[in-house]
Amino acid sequence: MRRPLLALAAATVFLLVLAAPGWAAASTWVTIDLPFLGYAAPLEADTHKVLIGAAEADDAGLYLYRTETDHLEKVTGPEYVDGLAAMDGDWVVYEGVGGADSDIYLYNAATHQRRAVTSDTADDLFPRISGDRIAWIKDTGGEEASGWEVYLYSIGSGTTTRVTTNDYPDGYMGVLSLSGDTLAFQGLVPGEGGSSRLQVFVAQLATGRKSKLSRLDADVGWCSASGSRVAYTVGDAEVLGSVGVFDAATEVQTAISDPNEFAVFPYPWLGSVFDYPYIAYLGGAAGYDVRLASLTEATRTTLSLTPVNAFPQVRDGLVVWSGLMGADWEVFVH
Repeated sequence: MRRPLLALAAATVFLLVLAAPGWAAASTWVTIDLPFLGYAAPLEADTHKVLIGAAEADDAGLYLYRTETDHLEKVTGPEYVDGLAAMDGDWVVYEGVGGADSDIYLYNAATHQRRAVTSDTADDLFPRISGDRIAWIKDTGGEEASGWEVYLYSIGSGTTTRVTTNDYPDGYMGVLSLSGDTLAFQGLVPGEGGSSRLQVFVAQLATGRKSKLSRLDADVGWCSASGSRVAYTVGDAEVLGSVGVFDAATEVQTAISDPNEFAVFPYPWLGSVFDYPYIAYLGGAAGYDVRLASLTEATRTTLSLTPVNAFPQVRDGLVVWSGLMGADWEVFVH
């Protein structure tokens, strides 16, 4: 089984294809030249495909590169300036701006057909996809994202469901994660004296069970779901950052990171940091080491070789991240 992992460069994407985890001798580099001069960045990859975000002048779009056939196709229509995107199997969901507001669009890589999921006057943002479901945030109005609400869409039935009805921002800063029947998102909840705290909300879509992860002394946020479990971070200016896991099936919370290290997640829309049983995070004394935690083995391992690192991701038993070597950022794979 081949698994693509990738770096980025202007107008060109470099793809590292691994024959199997750890088989460095069987790895090959593939260069993907895009049909324009501009900026290109890989957004997501699976065993057979790489989703690439690209920009040229005032136009931007999404491209799908197939590793087995060396074929590059454009996902998005020419009338849209496209934003964030996610992929699961043959489905690609993305945020497109076709006028005064942004909407959510769905593309089928097998049939090469696309359709609009939303077509209203509100901004629809930060789409996620898992199986038959799409989750996203709709800006229903209000100041400072107070009108942000979470919505769900079923690909099979074509039905849309509103998940939240709060007067504070749900999915704040785009922190929204969907895995099977588990939906997790971050909310900025008002507190006493005009202060607000980040809290994580977890919904089991099959049973309707809802849970809230919160602390009075620190923010709880930056969540990522894998199956029925949700990884999250705790911390603020007064509390050292840490990583924990919540099991929605048992409602048990477990500390993951070392109590003496500073642990954080990168921006949640840059890739998966939780693929059970593995969690990839930035930790160590200063929070710049790439750390891999195994829930089944109860271990924490430092993977990075350089003092400054960023954007760790884990998927299919492989970890990829960026490390600063001298003046250049390089891509590492474990």
